[in-house]
Amino acid sequence: MTCFRAICIAVILVYASRQVFADIASHNASAEAFLTLVHAYKLGAPVYIQVQQMFAQRFEQTRAPASKRYILDSYQAKAHDVIDQAIGWSKLKPEMIKLYTANFSESELNDLVAFYQSVLGKKVLEKMPELTQQSAQITQAKLESAVSAVNELLERMTNELAPKSDVPVKK
Repeated sequence: MTCFRAICIAVILVYASRQVFADIASHNASAEAFLTLVHAYKLGAPVYIQVQQMFAQRFEQTRAPASKRYILDSYQAKAHDVIDQAIGWSKLKPEMIKLYTANFSESELNDLVAFYQSVLGKKVLEKMPELTQQSAQITQAKLESAVSAVNELLERMTNELAPKSDVPVKK
């Protein structure tokens, strides 16, 4: 009877583990579908652009002739490969899936997918980059009025914390 019981437990465990792996795979697939819809693969694009601009700026600073543009192109391609090795989508995707599956249930991810497939969701995706940029500009403009006051407070604190030179030094 003990051997039969052990076999039954083993069969149950195998079946249960299959279900767990199926649930994980399904959850991961939901996260991947969401990440695809929101174009998460474009997350690194600003970094690529910034690095390309950095190399172009250095090329201009060296006053290299146009005939040496091929050197710039070569180094930009090499830098692109280096960035790909660090933050290319194939490197980020598994971590992003883990991040989203840790924070959203499969049902929530499916709801997000449904939303972003809707007319309103597509509009949100289309408008969000522009809205984010405009929001940052508004914030920056409002913040400029506080910069001088914050700098003044910082200077006052620095002066208050500085050692006083008017205290007589004992010899």
